[in-house]
Amino acid sequence: MTDLRKIDLNLLIIFEAIYASKNISLAGRNLGISQPTVSNSLGRLRDTIGDQLFTNTGRGVEPTATANEMIEPIREALDLIRGAFRGDVPKDVEDGDRRIRIYLDEFLEPLIAFPLLDMIKEYKNIELQFIRATGEDLLHEDADVGIRCLASAPDKLSHARIGPLDLRIIRNERHTSISDAANLEDFRRESHVAIESEEGFMRQFEFELQELGIQRKVACLVSNTHSIPDIVSKSDLIGVIPYLFARQLHQLYPIQVSKLPFMVRCSEVYLIYDNHLMNNDSQLRFIINMVQDFLMDLWRQEEHS
Repeated sequence: MTDLRKIDLNLLIIFEAIYASKNISLAGRNLGISQPTVSNSLGRLRDTIGDQLFTNTGRGVEPTATANEMIEPIREALDLIRGAFRGDVPKDVEDGDRRIRIYLDEFLEPLIAFPLLDMIKEYKNIELQFIRATGEDLLHEDADVGIRCLASAPDKLSHARIGPLDLRIIRNERHTSISDAANLEDFRRESHVAIESEEGFMRQFEFELQELGIQRKVACLVSNTHSIPDIVSKSDLIGVIPYLFARQLHQLYPIQVSKLPFMVRCSEVYLIYDNHLMNNDSQLRFIINMVQDFLMDLWRQEEHS
């Protein structure tokens, strides 16, 4: 049995970050600490637990069976600790009308808009406004908080990493020339519907395709992610969209979802905010904490689906 007196709370936070990112250096960047510090902390935890916890791969690390068994209890424990410091809902949350403006990548809106509205329905004084992210601005000047898909953590803004954006292929369920286990030849041969965008997750995906030397046949360009499943469900075109989105659409459209036949470095989803403003605004702090908890739960569901 592990002696709990030997376990530093920071080691568990670092363990959680490594498990989420599957990368030692990325875990350090997300936590704001150096890669050697993360490696040393992992070494201490390995000695304490008596297990490697993570094994090296070509593009990062993979958790061992012991790490997979540990992650949920550790996350639950850390959530309890975070909740204790976060405290109850501030008394002044219901004082005065307030509009909270959320700046986000377009595909995220249908995933989070209704759940967040449902969560704040008892606070009649708080209104949510969703603003579609455009251009290079990580956080719009008129927005209170951002939810953005980025290749790396923002340098100059306060942020919380939510998780990687896993991408999947979707196709019409009647499409017979491509199977559940699509291969690279299938991906290159089939005609695609894609997003005409240089922003968000698609920008990172197109960059990864170029780096891998993979070309795809694009037959149709659309302006937003939501058009892709509609077109795919009515044609023989295939598309690539975030798995979170595909998982919901699978219940609404006659589509099948399969993994990409190659490894890509995923974009990461970050919650971005002005720390000074949040610390001096209890209503904003309440909403940001609520959004962060909801998003973290959403990503945990994806990991286990």
